[in-house]
Amino acid sequence: MNFQKIAFAALLAASFGAANATVAKTTPVVGTTVYSENFNGGSSFTGGYFNAFGPDDYMWLSALGATSSSYSFTVGALASLDVSFNYKALGNTSTVSLTGPQNQSWNLSSTGLGFLIANPGANNGKAFSMAPLNKLAAGDYSLNFATSGLAGVAGLKVDDVTITIVAAPVPEPQTYALMVAGLAAVGFVARRRRPA
Repeated sequence: MNFQKIAFAALLAASFGAANATVAKTTPVVGTTVYSENFNGGSSFTGGYFNAFGPDDYMWLSALGATSSSYSFTVGALASLDVSFNYKALGNTSTVSLTGPQNQSWNLSSTGLGFLIANPGANNGKAFSMAPLNKLAAGDYSLNFATSGLAGVAGLKVDDVTITIVAAPVPEPQTYALMVAGLAAVGFVARRRRPA
């Protein structure tokens, strides 16, 4: 009897507990970094439930338990930052926000009663893609999901999160050399124009 209880508890922990970090970091183009989390095999977000039932895993937030989840990352000066993901939401009580040196927040619209049975993937969920945020300051940022409401009335499922970061361009040495030469030429012309 004890063995059955332990096995059941282990199954629940494996299905709904936070697992090892699974965010994939890639650099498809020089100066561009992409963080991808599809929750297949674990969750790198703090908070939230990791759901392993069904053919595709996802993160689940509910007013019955964990109501928020976040992923933090540090970046240098940014030319732009973009976030996209698929979701299912029950009720208009869910939000996604980006916090750090510059903050943004969005409300996620309800996707209806199919929430309880549907996976939030591309075929069953709703896609969210924010307009790219340009020229953000360097620093520590956090992508946050949250839901609220009466117990059992609100919920949010999230899958296939992608954070795309494009670094601010760094001038090459030739650019600095050309700028110095231009300033020297302006100084030379200005000196020649002074009355004797």
